[in-house]
Amino acid sequence: MGSGKIPRFRCLKSIIACRTRLCNLSKVRFQIPPGVYKIKAKVEDRHNKKSYAVEEETEIAPFPIEKFGLTQIQFAELIDPDSIETPFSKHGYRIAPNADRTFGENRADFFFYSELLSTPENYGDFRIDYRLSNEKDSLCVENGATISVNDPVTPFTGSADISNLKDGTYTLTLVAENLSDHEQHEKVVTHDEFSIVWSQISWGGDYKEAYRQILYIASDEELDGFKKLEDATDEERIDFLVRFWAKRDPIPRTPQNEYMQEHFRRLQYANEAFGSTIPGWRTDMGRIYIKFGEPDEIDRHPFNFDTAPYEIWLYYRCGYRFVFVDENGYGRYNMVEPSTEGTYSTECTNRAYE
Repeated sequence: MGSGKIPRFRCLKSIIACRTRLCNLSKVRFQIPPGVYKIKAKVEDRHNKKSYAVEEETEIAPFPIEKFGLTQIQFAELIDPDSIETPFSKHGYRIAPNADRTFGENRADFFFYSELLSTPENYGDFRIDYRLSNEKDSLCVENGATISVNDPVTPFTGSADISNLKDGTYTLTLVAENLSDHEQHEKVVTHDEFSIVWSQISWGGDYKEAYRQILYIASDEELDGFKKLEDATDEERIDFLVRFWAKRDPIPRTPQNEYMQEHFRRLQYANEAFGSTIPGWRTDMGRIYIKFGEPDEIDRHPFNFDTAPYEIWLYYRCGYRFVFVDENGYGRYNMVEPSTEGTYSTECTNRAYE
């Protein structure tokens, strides 16, 4: 509908993730019998005494001992053949685990690892097929291979191109079939879920565009600082934007910056919903929507005999009221009450992003 759509660029998000997220992977091994277990982990910062805890329930399934079976799937960011034994090596492979099972922006390479367990009576050729399906169970990726099994444990690795898959939750399913059993061709199946997150947008090399994108949420000091970068290098501007978005990230431990994603969603919606001869983000309605989000209530009056069409936007959580009037009847609503929203607290603006 409107013009001036926000372009989609992915490079800044990757830079933000790399510069603001430090990862330290470690592994602890336990020998426990099959059953349902609750895993609890806690990390404490010894300097400021802050701590973070996580709790998850998991089931340890019994290994098949009569014929053959597949172990649980391990998702990874990288799998390479490796002859050197390390804590993350398995059967000749070096595995960089993807612990939170999230792929996408800064984890675009999709790998997985599993093991085929077999008794000697079932040694022979096996066919292992794998498929990636979305939440609607639509097939997205399908592949497979035939392997020879001559040991109790045979590793199986795979990879997939996920660059064309959209954000969402996906299921990886592995199916192993015994080809040596010509009579029954028995199969076993294992599956697990993972997520893909492609973030939106912030830097495409356009200095003025980047300034407009942060105009409504940046402080006066931040805007002054960004203006001084007009003759700066791209690297200096990126450094500024990295710090700008990182300080607003509500959950730094996650791969995505939820505040940044919500902000660009609002920008895109404002352009589509309120744009006409000018980009939607520049209209009064677009500005208020970007700053405060979806109103709690909209009182619309499109047809009136004695007054011009108008709308009242109400934000109960902040106690704010905005009145927009289509003074010329062309569908362009200007804000008439209040005359400015400059006195409204940034606290409410930030809370609107929660």
